[in-house]
Amino acid sequence: MGAAPDFTFLDTQEEQFRFRETDGRVRVVSFFFARCPSICPRINSSLQAIQRALPSPESALFVSISVDPENDTPQVLAEYAKKYRGSSKNWKFLTGDSSTVESLLSEGFRLASGMLPDEHNTRVVLVDRQGRVRGYYQGMDSSHLERLKSDLLGMVKDK
Repeated sequence: MGAAPDFTFLDTQEEQFRFRETDGRVRVVSFFFARCPSICPRINSSLQAIQRALPSPESALFVSISVDPENDTPQVLAEYAKKYRGSSKNWKFLTGDSSTVESLLSEGFRLASGMLPDEHNTRVVLVDRQGRVRGYYQGMDSSHLERLKSDLLGMVKDK
């Protein structure tokens, strides 16, 4: 499906996170915003369940990127992340400037634009250890999430 794009954003500790530096790990990339009252919490809860099904927390890296960077500061994301992740080593919540996030969505991951205030994209992207996109999954569809879980478990076992 092609190479995943490289990007650099701020994490919850206000440190730069560069995607390409995580090559060598299987990654699950999603988009969300912290003020979302319904869809984002459902998707993140589903991702949390998938993460818990992994053989070990280090098996894969989850990367969630805010589509509302004007409101989702590193401090806001740090508080939000407490609901879902066990460790910042295994699940990164990121923020960056709007134009870079929008470009990442539409050109980098080839997803429809999903910036606020429009409806944001609910797709989840699976990226292999070599930085290749291996699948797109609808985050609101339980059958897609089961397929993501199965594909992810297969990839982390094929080490």
